Amino acid sequence: MRAQIDDIYDTYRADGAEKAMQKFMAHAGLGGAAGKEAGALRWEPSPEEMARMRVTTEQLLAHLIRPTTRYPRRAVVSTSSSPRTSAVPVSSASSQRR
Repeated sequence: MRAQIDDIYDTYRADGAEKAMQKFMAHAGLGGAAGKEAGALRWEPSPEEMARMRVTTEQLLAHLIRPTTRYPRRAVVSTSSSPRTSAVPVSSASSQRR
């Protein structure tokens, strides 16, 4: 996964946010042709919404995508036994204290 995220980041730096987001969406499984059927309703953002999305996309690609995908994988434990539980990450050090 790290190599894929690095490729997305490198694409952003070399080719811009639009091409990098295409790769990101494909990596996230959102690159399909859903909603492209003839006559399908399609959301069209306003110019203000587009400007806000561009700023957010730039933030994600420039500052967040690499740090937020490099956390070590940890065990996840449930905080209760009900079907609607919350899960919290547990480091190996904290699980040894139990």
